Parts: sequence; structure tokens; C-alpha cells
Amino acid sequence: MVADDRVRSSRSGLDKGIYILFEILEVAILSLTSVFLVSVFLYKQVTVNGDSMFPTLHDKDRVLLMKYILSQPKNGDIVVVTNARIPGHENLIKRIIASGGQKIRVDAKKGEVYVDGVLQNEPYIKEPTKTLMDLKNNVEVLIPPDCYFVMGDARNDSTDSRAAIVGFVSRKNLLGKVYYIVMPFSRFRWLY
Repeated sequence: MVADDRVRSSRSGLDKGIYILFEILEVAILSLTSVFLVSVFLYKQVTVNGDSMFPTLHDKDRVLLMKYILSQPKNGDIVVVTNARIPGHENLIKRIIASGGQKIRVDAKKGEVYVDGVLQNEPYIKEPTKTLMDLKNNVEVLIPPDCYFVMGDARNDSTDSRAAIVGFVSRKNLLGKVYYIVMPFSRFRWLY
């Protein structure tokens, strides 16, 4: 009888250990699945490639973006543009300057940008906009529906919607809005 009690007691301890192990495994699997789903459907981490968004973003900064699922893109958003037609740049990080239905005009002589005739207050840019690329100076351009006109904050060192190779960016090519600089840790910050 005493031997049977010891066997039951050790089996009971073993069952508890296996139960706890399965509980830990279940929590780990659910956690990993949640992280995977969030990263696939809501958030994504992207590395900045180049200085076209300087001084806001620096080359090799790692940023966290939220995909446009619950919100709509708007002027001023820093966005990741996918399917860029620039060789070696799968994604571009730029700022939305104008949206579908709006008119944009760049006065390169004065270094000013106008949206619907209103001079834009752009405290985030590195220098006045003196580069036109494929735009004509001081000529209004209408942004097509469901498209966006994007520019880098380093206006004179950025290939963006002013260049025919980028042009107007379709809504379907906006991956999401950049919210945080996450690395390097010395630059960790919220962007809005």
C-alpha cells in the first residue's frame, strides 16, 4: 500500500509538471502568433536608406510604421511608399505634401511650396525648396484622385514626386504612416 501511494504521488507530481510545461508552451505559442499577426497586419519596422528625410530622419534610423487600416493618409504624414521605381530602393520614406484633388505649386526661385494657393509652413525641412526636377517652376499641378504628392524633408537631396520616376503615389502604394524612431536608442522618439 505504501509503495502504491508513492507511485501515485510521483505520478501526480509528474502530471503537474507536464501540465505546467504545456501551459507555458501554450502561452508562448499564443504570444508568438499575436506578435506575428500584429507585425503582418498593423505594424512594420523599416530602415531609413539615405538622407532625403534629414533632419527628421537620419540614414540607418529604424522606424516603426502603422499600416493604413483604421485611418486615412493626410498631408504632413511621413509615409513609406512601396513599389518605388528607383533601382535599389524598394521602399521610399517621404512626407505627404498634397492629396488627390489638391493643387501643388513649387516656386523654386523663392524656395516655397503652395497647396491650393496657400504657402506651406514647413518647419521640418532642411532648406528651402530650390530643386524642381521634372516640375515646371511656379506652375500648379492637380493631384489625381486617390494619389499623393510626396517630398523628402531634405528638399534639394530627395528624389520624390517632383521626379517623373516617382511621380504621384497611388494610395495602394502607401504602406503606412511612420510614428516612431525606434533605433538607435539615442534617437528614440515619437514623430508627431
